[in-house]
Amino acid sequence: MQYRLNKKGEKISSLGFGCMRLPKDDEALCKKLLYSAAENGVNYFDTAYLYGGNEELLSKIIDKELRDKINIASKLPHHLCKSGKDFDKIFYTTLKRLKTDRIDYYLIHSLNDVNVWQRLTRYGIKDWVAEKKQSGEIKNIGFSYHGATGDFKKLIDDFDWDFCQIQYNYLDENNQAGITGLDYACEKGVPVIIMEPLRGGKLTNDLPDSAKEILKTENKNASDIGLRWVWNHKGVMTVLSGMRNENDLKLNLASAEKGLPDSFSDEDFLTVEKLKKEINKYSVVPCTGCGYCLPCPYGVAIPTCFSDRNAYERNKNKRKLFKIDSAITHYVQSTGLLGKGAGNAGKCRGCGACEKKCPQHIEIRKALKETAGVMEPWYIKVASKVAQTVNSRK
Repeated sequence: MQYRLNKKGEKISSLGFGCMRLPKDDEALCKKLLYSAAENGVNYFDTAYLYGGNEELLSKIIDKELRDKINIASKLPHHLCKSGKDFDKIFYTTLKRLKTDRIDYYLIHSLNDVNVWQRLTRYGIKDWVAEKKQSGEIKNIGFSYHGATGDFKKLIDDFDWDFCQIQYNYLDENNQAGITGLDYACEKGVPVIIMEPLRGGKLTNDLPDSAKEILKTENKNASDIGLRWVWNHKGVMTVLSGMRNENDLKLNLASAEKGLPDSFSDEDFLTVEKLKKEINKYSVVPCTGCGYCLPCPYGVAIPTCFSDRNAYERNKNKRKLFKIDSAITHYVQSTGLLGKGAGNAGKCRGCGACEKKCPQHIEIRKALKETAGVMEPWYIKVASKVAQTVNSRK
């Protein structure tokens, strides 16, 4: 395992374990993955207050011996803080869930707006952080970010952060904080943790066939080249990967050994440019599937709708005449379109609650309307009405 240094000069594994997407229904597999990762040198594990049941899951898996060898990161959801008293309420709930006496890396979750930071400052967040660091209950303080570059710089400058966390991958080099923000944090001496290095799997499992063919021809692996592209930047402290099975872990551990700063070859860069060109032909909605937009007041399964829409666009050239597209079939099934509690795009009522929470700043209402137009053709609507009528009589 390669290691990079935090602000205090402590070693942090270049590969971090993003626990949000752990298979919660298989606790034995989760334990095997976490312990195997730790045995192979991974010492940074990321969770959050808002990852339903995730903190509790980790507490069941991580015993005291392992706890003392690793760093656990969790996050404070600022939108739940209505006064300074809520800092303690949320923080100690996290400690209780994790069954620990400290958080090694504590982040203000999705701090995307300077105005939000100013509100937290009025509540006394700076003094609160100082107290928790003094007591040892928080070892390092940082924030995760999904906003624009301008506010990112202002946030970096306004506080003595130990680290920050941004979304960064070869498709998002110039989105959100992007390379400009990454370089700025590096210049200011703030180590950067990377989330969504593979865009929630979109740069691996969900590639168009033309991109897969490029990788096959050049004998390269999608996750390997995506992760090494991120590790190539010297300002990156660790890269979070949501590993869901043993093969994911094995591949990422192998990549981590090669993921050194300035190690990406000209040939690798050329491969990435080819992949970007092919991917951008088909991904009409830039959704990473993080789920921050949920729950929808009207029950729309927003990430699912967009995932199937993008799959539909990618498979355009494979369609057979008079045959229902497999992406539409999957869309009908995954959104429960034929049932009573459907979560299809057509259920959107345009309230806009989702857009306020979207890290990607997607115009979700517009995208859902377009998705409904594409994924819910007349024959699907007829089938839906018939099925719901039948179901209502049961």
